[in-house]
Amino acid sequence: DALRHRNVEVRLRLPVADGQLLALLRQVGNVHSERFEDADAIVEASVPAKYISRFEAYAIEEEARSSPGPSG
Repeated sequence: DALRHRNVEVRLRLPVADGQLLALLRQVGNVHSERFEDADAIVEASVPAKYISRFEAYAIEEEARSSPGPSG
């Protein structure tokens, strides 16, 4: 299935304590940026669509892009 091979841009808050999850992201995805906040890694990456279900619970909603507000 062609859709399963495309990459999805994601912004994630991953617990640093879950080293296996971070390792999986680095193995299957392409990490664009990574910074640490408390016990979490804030990561921007592109991930193959077939792996998205592994990371969607950690997705960070972007308020500015989530949905346009009422226009008038």
